[in-house]
Amino acid sequence: MVGAARPRADLEAAGLELDHAFSNGAGPSPDSSVDYAGLVTRAIAILIDAVLIDAAALLVTGAVLLVESVFAHSHRHHTLAVAVGGVLFFVWVAGYFATFWTTTGQTPGSRVMQIRVTRPDGTRMGPRRALVRLAWMVLSLPLFWGYVPILWTERRRTVFDVAAGTVVTIAPPAPRMDGDGSSRILHAHTSGIEPPSAVP
Repeated sequence: MVGAARPRADLEAAGLELDHAFSNGAGPSPDSSVDYAGLVTRAIAILIDAVLIDAAALLVTGAVLLVESVFAHSHRHHTLAVAVGGVLFFVWVAGYFATFWTTTGQTPGSRVMQIRVTRPDGTRMGPRRALVRLAWMVLSLPLFWGYVPILWTERRRTVFDVAAGTVVTIAPPAPRMDGDGSSRILHAHTSGIEPPSAVP
């Protein structure tokens, strides 16, 4: 566990350091108690999600092609299969993001980078907002024009954050239950080793 936690902590630290370097021109946050995720951290999270989405899609596609190769099929059936596969991939991507955004607010990539997407008041977004956010996120991909406002907006919001009414914040460390039933916060340590608890 320590070996796996160290690269993750290093990745988070590098992302935060680059965020601060790129966001020097951003205005002051309207709420100093909230840390908003920057461009680099969010880009790394999206990259992780993209790898997971494509890996799952490739595995399913490979399995389908293997089964399909056993049976004779016409060119017409092949074209239909490609069309159906495209639709299913779209549904898979939409379901992936919408499910995580509307439940925990964290995709697997966001969890690795310890960021969370919510509404400005901290509540979870609904399915409609999630789909609006996803649609605008796709539209923002050409030249990444929709991501640029992160560099200067107060809450580091993208175009799709504004459209869906969301913000992306640094998620607090998850609490862990002790043996006596009480919870405490786990903080990341550069050594990768958690210090021993105080003995009464």
